[in-house]
Amino acid sequence: MAEIYANNVRGKLAEPVLAADTRLTLQPGHNFIDPGSHWYRATLFRWEFTSEGIREFDHEVVKVTGLAGDSLTVERELEGTARAYDPDTPIELRMTAGTASDIEHRARQSLDDHSKASDPHPSYVVKEGAFGWDGQRFSSLFVHDGRTIDPEGSASDYLPTPDALPGRALTALFSQGLPGDSWRSALAVSGWNNGYVSWLLVGPSGTAVDNDFYLVAGRGGDWGPSLKLWHDENFNPDDYAKPTSDQAWTSAQTYKTSILLESENGAKQRFNARDDGTQARVHFYGSPNTGGTGPFLQAWFGGDAYVNVTTTNDGVEFDGTLTATGFDLPAGVTLRGVTNGLEITRSAGSVEIGNRNSGYTHYTSSAGKHYFYGKVYSQSGFYGDGSSVTNVNAVQLNGQSRSVNDDANTVAGRDSAGDIRARLFRSTYTITNSNIAVIYTAKKADGTDFMRPSTPAQVRDSLDLGAAASAGLTSSRTSSSTSHALTAKAMNAHRTSGDHDGRYAPASGFDAVGSYVLAQYIINDRKLRGETVPGSDLCPIFTAQNNGAFVSSSIRVSGTWMCMGRAEGTQLSNITLWQRIS
Repeated sequence: MAEIYANNVRGKLAEPVLAADTRLTLQPGHNFIDPGSHWYRATLFRWEFTSEGIREFDHEVVKVTGLAGDSLTVERELEGTARAYDPDTPIELRMTAGTASDIEHRARQSLDDHSKASDPHPSYVVKEGAFGWDGQRFSSLFVHDGRTIDPEGSASDYLPTPDALPGRALTALFSQGLPGDSWRSALAVSGWNNGYVSWLLVGPSGTAVDNDFYLVAGRGGDWGPSLKLWHDENFNPDDYAKPTSDQAWTSAQTYKTSILLESENGAKQRFNARDDGTQARVHFYGSPNTGGTGPFLQAWFGGDAYVNVTTTNDGVEFDGTLTATGFDLPAGVTLRGVTNGLEITRSAGSVEIGNRNSGYTHYTSSAGKHYFYGKVYSQSGFYGDGSSVTNVNAVQLNGQSRSVNDDANTVAGRDSAGDIRARLFRSTYTITNSNIAVIYTAKKADGTDFMRPSTPAQVRDSLDLGAAASAGLTSSRTSSSTSHALTAKAMNAHRTSGDHDGRYAPASGFDAVGSYVLAQYIINDRKLRGETVPGSDLCPIFTAQNNGAFVSSSIRVSGTWMCMGRAEGTQLSNITLWQRIS
């Protein structure tokens, strides 16, 4: 247990201390150290301000034997008298009289022991004619022929591994297994033990004189590579290119470090070889004059101009034309220039893309047909030879997409039930149909129902026309039959008669409230069932005698009329039934 020393160690008491206490608690922030198995001196003292400055008093030097957290373990009264101290009392490591006295005592004791010794310097005696350091004293230099340390005792090229050499020794070694030709000699410096590095300085020892020397280092069971030492006798700088000259190498040279090419502004391009499996791959990269690494930049001269080549994270960029007979890409893909343009080939076939003439760009597949993934768009339209997409182009479709709803500016499509929805169907077909088998109607007027076929009889029943509408015809305006309807001729005779036989209301009652009229809505608009219009917007119609077609009349009605069907536009065929409601 020895006394140890440290500089500028200090702290303050955190709690009161009595004269008998052997544990001192310090305030956080101190820099006291744990003495471990040793000890050191610490001084406690009080102080005060005086007219001459700070005065210290009540000193006590204690022996510190341990530190746990902020708590010191001490022996009291090492120097001075034990006292009680208050919190904030300073404690420091200081040089004391006891420290100096102990140092002097140990020095005198060592000199006394040395003077009384019969052989005070035994470790300085040279033994066996050489030197070796074993950590405490000089001992022997080991000199070996390789054959003497070979386990078999005969191999002249035997070279002991680093861990076979004696530890902490300087060993002379002769062997044909050392770097160089023929017999070589080496001085081996061993590490502390076989876990440390040893090294060899190798020189010539054969019958032929040469000037080749080598350094070899190793640890455990292996020596590292042999490094040749170059000097004036085996290295001629004129045999190698100089950085500032145009001199060329006269033989192949090997470099195991990066080679840098530096420009005038301090930027560099560097390259080196790195392992790639059993091969080596040359790595190129730049080093800007601002530091760090950058892309590998090149400029290829073509005789009149340079082509700049820039390496990016995604590939290589050329600012000129890249010419080749073909490019073989990964996954068995080949790109080649052919008469008609670019040919892309793989195991399944090929595709040609190019301009066979100035009018079109041609696409040709060896399979004879094309398959596109995803959507296909065309700015100017799609055209064909009549077999598929003739006359289908973006102008005609107006860029519209398919919809199963009644959305504006869309192409109508069937839904999952096969239905098509539309807000309104408009017809430009003006030829009428005299043989009506069905009439398309809807049950609801709110636009949510389907159009269904209805027979004329169902329509008559819906309009409450009854059997009279399907009865026979008579041309006699004076007929009293209840099963025959008047023909147009009879109706016209009836209209032009003066008395109507007293059977019908006079003309003044033609448009009485509650009456019905088949009329044309002459306003260019649409009216649905239940909507109302003024009578001045209606033109009653009658059936002409010559072909059964509806013909408008000059009669106008008054009051307010309600649409009983559907009217749209001003065409004569767009007629429906109206009822006067006021």
